[in-house]
Amino acid sequence: MFFDLESMRSGPFNEQLYTVIAQCKDFVLVLPPDALDRCGEEGDWLRKEIIRALECKKNIIPVMLNGFSWPEEMPEGMENLCMYQALSASPIEYFDLSMKRLEKYLRSRRHTLSRKVVKWSVAVILAICVLMLV
Repeated sequence: MFFDLESMRSGPFNEQLYTVIAQCKDFVLVLPPDALDRCGEEGDWLRKEIIRALECKKNIIPVMLNGFSWPEEMPEGMENLCMYQALSASPIEYFDLSMKRLEKYLRSRRHTLSRKVVKWSVAVILAICVLMLV
């Protein structure tokens, strides 16, 4: 599992990020409300990551948080993203069920991935997304 805040080393950020995306099997895309608003800008990093995952034909799993909706017009190069099977992040009382559903979508380490690792990983990702919204 790769989490850029913990896994990045010194050196060019973009090269490390693109290498990890090319090597991974799964690309979990957490989508808070208005997540794709800046993706119309060519230099936006979320856009670059998504396009790289699409180019590399990764198993992209969009996880839609409460309030997210697909834009009427998708950013250039990302038009097919809304066609991917997405998961809706359920309220906290259904967190375990949401994690079980996510685990079924993962191609990497599907049978050996501990539920505890998945739960904590997604919890950290969701917490960061919430902090970014504040």
